[in-house]
Amino acid sequence: ELDEEREYEVYTVPQTLSIRTFGALIKHGLQSLPVLRSLPVKLELHPDGFIVRLANRRFRLPNAVERYRAFGDLLRRGIRIREQFMGTGYNPRIRLVPDFGSTLYLATQTGAAPQGSSHTTNAGQPPQDFSCR
Repeated sequence: ELDEEREYEVYTVPQTLSIRTFGALIKHGLQSLPVLRSLPVKLELHPDGFIVRLANRRFRLPNAVERYRAFGDLLRRGIRIREQFMGTGYNPRIRLVPDFGSTLYLATQTGAAPQGSSHTTNAGQPPQDFSCR
């Protein structure tokens, strides 16, 4: 049960993506790899080509690492999670959920209930020490 007076940390279970997940969109995904960004020439990459197969064996792309800290009453109102991949490029903040995929969010209690008054202001705004990372 979520206690409205206690502070929680909500975070995603770390996941990475196989580069081959992007298929024909591989050009967008591999542009984020530092080793390919530093090349002096632009490469045309084939999804089943040597470079993609090699990169797939050596690199995995992070998939939307999210971490939030809030009191229970704010968490009851919901969390705005990261945007899902829409086929226009990759960055570590985008959630890519392949077919039959999922993202697991965990919540742990991080702080004790505050002494005395409520932790929210009269306007329902979070306190000064509220953080969202």
